[in-house]
Parts: sequence; C-alpha cells; structure tokens
Amino acid sequence: MGAESRAIVNLQAAASPIPHFACTRSLDIMGDFTPVPEGRERIFAFAKFNLDALLSLATQLRGSRPCTTDVSKRPKTGSLNWVIFITFDHEIEWVFRSPRRSMSIKTESHYKMIISEACTLKYLGKHSSAPVPEVYSFSGSHDNEIGVPYILMSKASGRALSEYDWSEASRIPGYTLRTPLLPLTDRNREKIMGQLRGIMSLLSEIHFDKIGSLFEAQDGSSDCSVGECLNPSLFWEKRDTLEGIDPSWASYKAAVDRWEDFYLLGEGAEGSKNRLSYCLAGEFLREMIPSLTSHASQSRGFAPCHPDLHTGNIFVDENFNVTSIIDWGSAYAGPLSELLATPGLSGSISPPGESIVAAFRAGFGQGGKRSNRSYYTLFKTLFELAHEDGSDDIPRMFHQRSMQEHGKELLAKLREDAEGEETEEDESEEEEGGPKMKTERIAVARKLMLMSETNPNFVADKRLWRWLGDALDKADFE
Repeated sequence: MGAESRAIVNLQAAASPIPHFACTRSLDIMGDFTPVPEGRERIFAFAKFNLDALLSLATQLRGSRPCTTDVSKRPKTGSLNWVIFITFDHEIEWVFRSPRRSMSIKTESHYKMIISEACTLKYLGKHSSAPVPEVYSFSGSHDNEIGVPYILMSKASGRALSEYDWSEASRIPGYTLRTPLLPLTDRNREKIMGQLRGIMSLLSEIHFDKIGSLFEAQDGSSDCSVGECLNPSLFWEKRDTLEGIDPSWASYKAAVDRWEDFYLLGEGAEGSKNRLSYCLAGEFLREMIPSLTSHASQSRGFAPCHPDLHTGNIFVDENFNVTSIIDWGSAYAGPLSELLATPGLSGSISPPGESIVAAFRAGFGQGGKRSNRSYYTLFKTLFELAHEDGSDDIPRMFHQRSMQEHGKELLAKLREDAEGEETEEDESEEEEGGPKMKTERIAVARKLMLMSETNPNFVADKRLWRWLGDALDKADFE
C-alpha cells in the first residue's frame, strides 16, 4: 500500500483489474471498537479490510480518476454501521459503509439490510426522482476483494437536518443540548415538510404486488423482487410506545405507577376481560378489511416506505431544499397509508405541530392524518378510514358486543382457559406477600376500576393519565 507511515493514501489511476492479494488478512469486522494497536492506521479501528482493493475499485468505477482517503481518521459510526469517505478531484466524495456489531439485530439480518438497501436505492434511482444516494457497488458478504460487506455510494450534499433546531425538546426548560444547533424558523420547517410530502407522493406512484423489502431478482433480471420484510418492528428490540406524556421523568414515572396499580388491582392485561377486548378488536378489524381494501389508494398495491425517517437521515442545503434521504436498510413495500402519516421527526418526545402536519397534508387531502403508536389510537384511525365517522362510539361498541350471546360465550371460554394461570399467579402472590401499594394509590386504582366497570366508554389512554396527574397535583397543592 506504499509507505505505512503516510496519513493520506493516494491510489493513482490505473486501468487494470482489481489485483488479487496472495496474503490473506483477518476480515472479521463485527467486533466493537477497540484501541488501534501501535503502528496501525486509525481507519482500521472497526475492521481489517483491503484498502488498496477499495480504492482501486473506486478509481475504476469513476473512469480511472485518482482517489484518496485519510487513514489517520477513525471511521464515523452509528449504531449499525461505520463509514469512511473517499475523495476524488474537484472535491467529489463517495461513502463506503460497512456493518458493525449490533445487539439489536442478528448478523444475518444485518447483511440482508445491506443488500436490500442497495437494491432499494438502485430501484428508486431508476424509477423515481426521489433524492437518494447513488449506489456504485455493494456486497452482502465478506466474499469480495475488499473483504467486508459494504455499500459504496454517493455522499449526501448539504447538512443533516439533525444539525438544526428542529425538535421542540430543545425549548423545554432545563433541557440541555449536547451540541449547539443551528437556528430554524417555522417557515423553513414547513418548507421541509412540504418537500417530504412531495417525496412521499413520488413514492406512492411506485407499486408492488405484496408487502416486503426489495432484494436482487432471483431470475437475474435488472429489476428487484419483493422478499422478506425488514421492518424494524419485526426483528428489532422492543420500542418505547408511550407517547403524549409530558416529557419529564416525574410525570412519566407517576403515570407508569398508576397504570401498574390499575393493572394489579384488576385482572391485568392478561385477564379474561382484556383478552376478550383483543378478540373483539380482531373481529372488528376483520370486518373492516373489505372496506379498507376497496379504497382506490389500497387497490393500487404497495409502495416503498422508509420506517426510520428522522432528522439524522434527511439532508438539506443552505436554502432548506431536501437534497437526500439516507438509511434505507429497513425500507419495505407497505400500504399506501404508511406514506400518508406525518413523519414524527422529533421521535416520541413531541408529535408534529399543527402547522407541520398541515404542511405535510397538503396534496394528500384527508389521507395525511398523523399516526400514533398506541394500539387504541391505531385501531381508531383504521375505524375512521373504514367508517368515516362514529369513532367516538368505539368503547360502547366493544361493550355492546361483549354483552351479546357470542361475547358472553367467548368470555366464558377465556375464563376457563385462564383458571390454571390465575391459580398459579395467586399462589405466587401469597408466597411473596401479595402486591404492595400505598393506601392513596390503592384508592386511586379502585376508583379507576369502578369507572372502567360502570362506564362503557372508559378508555385508559393518555388523556386519563394527564387528567389524573393534574387533579392529584392540584389536590396535593390545596
């Protein structure tokens, strides 16, 4: 590779095939970061790979143009990948990205993400004008001249949106920013959301006949085929589903405690009545299917969806024009409704504001309603799509069906199945002394139980916990 002590590697243009290296190197890239041994360049902090082969490949792919990379710099890293940059003349840069060890997903699934992301980007580049990186080369295994799984692609221009003050969390009193953020006006936020809506509209014009992620076509054709779905919810670790609670630890913890009290005092989530509600929800969903699938938007098939759209994956220029959307490793072909939900770029900390939602909805009509991760709200959203109104009667509708003969028979069957489980739980509680709660917490939980049994419209959602927290705080103050 030339003098090992030099910080910059410069591979001169060569119109020759990638050389074969007789010396076999260790190519295990899946170790976490370890200190770089003395005499070893920092670029190899996460992997031993064939840098000569990489630079030779990049040179050939760009018409024998020379390229360089700084071996004294440690690769940039995220939770799943490490990245280095290859520089050509005229300051053109390419990105070389390879996976690192992750506790969130299996190695096999990680390699599949590499292949699927490359196929998705190539497909979108060919069939749409969506701003995505251009893929020059990729491999989903170690079996290549470079020696590691990788994607070699263009670098997104501009800045990541995460460098700007997008999130409302930065305005919460007492919230400390780790690094200063660039200013961003509401007008620019709306401009960005309007562009994202346009990009989602472009994606909605691409149709597949089934749900799944894109992979290389098995028949060897140039286009991709739909295969296994790599949506994170199918194989990643569990996600936080609690939204809408005031972002302070005290209020969050209090809401969790009150829910647990309500859970322990009653039958709990695994109780027969709650299981009955899940069964009835399944029946209602099955009844909605004909109506949902009859919509014109659903009859057109499935469209490409980006399930990890956040400020770190969106790049903008100095005029806040979206230049690129990156990280498509978990992308999949899904229902069109996935594209209609306003992206929650601030995560679960704060949902999009009204002006942001309005900017995104423009062009989608009534389809762009904001989604929420709670099961009840998702059910309510589907119910509204199928029936257009009447969502306020959902709790009463569940109650009425549970009172019908079919509901009573189903509840009796569930109670019969649960008898053995309940006996085991009772014995366990007796051994441990039973659940222990403070007197005032027991009183609150009993009130909630009474409300749930006497009010057919009772729903234990974020509105309840907010109201309860405010009422108890006020009582304590008085």
